[in-house]
Amino acid sequence: LKMLPEEKLKETKDKSLDVVTMWHVMEHIQDLDQMWKELHRILEDTGIAVIAVPNSISYDAKRYMENWAAYDVPRHLWHFTPDTIKKWGEKHGFVLEKEYTMPLDGFYISMLSEKYRGARLAVIKGFWNGLKGWFAQCGKHSASSSIIYVFKKIA
Repeated sequence: LKMLPEEKLKETKDKSLDVVTMWHVMEHIQDLDQMWKELHRILEDTGIAVIAVPNSISYDAKRYMENWAAYDVPRHLWHFTPDTIKKWGEKHGFVLEKEYTMPLDGFYISMLSEKYRGARLAVIKGFWNGLKGWFAQCGKHSASSSIIYVFKKIA
């Protein structure tokens, strides 16, 4: 397993990697077009990009609105929905193969959002709202606080 910082992508040989994973990274990238181009360039023709990002139409995003901790301005430069991340991938030669929810993220984000609101008992209220979000995502992926996307490169 070889882990590389973003700066090393430009030094990576064309079609030299099978898989690239980005866990809560994409929302921090200034030039998204360039990042997607680099992913396409360095992945083999059958390569996979696994990308996890917060979901701005999640149960907790709707509940907390401007206090949603995953907005994380100014560190988060981009905010994604399942539809927008899919379109970014398609624009750069990828097809969305699979989505997975990150069920525990909603608990953490809800607790932090309650803290941002200045709530008393923020951990308890956040846990309760995280639990409601967990049940919401059981019936609908798009309610999940964060989603893992598996993209396959189109050769």
